[in-house]
Amino acid sequence: MGLVENGFKQGDKIVIWIDQNSSAEVLAAQLGAAKAGVTTIVITEKESTDALNETLKNSGANGLIISP
Repeated sequence: MGLVENGFKQGDKIVIWIDQNSSAEVLAAQLGAAKAGVTTIVITEKESTDALNETLKNSGANGLIISP
């Protein structure tokens, strides 16, 4: 299912926590988010889980996508 079908709407924000080897999946998520008008905030696996927690807490994000 896509973002819109899952209740996301224009102006929402999602965090994408990416694995550096999953570039195709990340690109697809970013393009889908752009099409839906959803802002993406990208965190790489190289950053700490503390950085991820702070981003989730302070960004106002409504969702999280984790790359495989």
